Amino acid sequence: MLAPCRESKHVRGYLNIHAKYEDENTEPLEIRETVKQKLVAKAAKLRAYTKSYRRRMDNRVFRSNEKKFYRSMGKEDEQSTEGPTKEAITKFWSGIWSHKIKHNEQAHWMKRAEESINKIQIMPDTVITKKELETVLKKLSNWKAPGPDGVQNFWYKKLTAMHDLLLRNINR
Repeated sequence: MLAPCRESKHVRGYLNIHAKYEDENTEPLEIRETVKQKLVAKAAKLRAYTKSYRRRMDNRVFRSNEKKFYRSMGKEDEQSTEGPTKEAITKFWSGIWSHKIKHNEQAHWMKRAEESINKIQIMPDTVITKKELETVLKKLSNWKAPGPDGVQNFWYKKLTAMHDLLLRNINR
């Protein structure tokens, strides 16, 4: 058997204790396990630090330039791979919806839920006036994130000819 070199003695001296209150590791396998566990612990700390650092950097960018922050978020989404195939989606949802499940119709919590739902009064329809719409539009910030329609508030404010059509659709 070869004599251990100076570096291996140093490593073994540094890693001979697995934990503070355990006996020294004397066998190479014990030392290897200790090294593995310390490496896993250091990797976990590094991942946590990286995640925390990324969050701090994102917060800093958000405070200084919201537009740049939102654009950088979009770039991360573009890097994602393609979505699932049509067959995979069909298989997934057919597995969920094709199996009929029988529920306990007499469950006590269902009866209580029905009773509480029956106590709810139907809310009367509210009609929004043009003045109310214009008041709300004035208070909106111009270039904040658009809603699901993708239209910025600026355009709702400036295209006043659209207000009547918008009201008709809201009050429908």
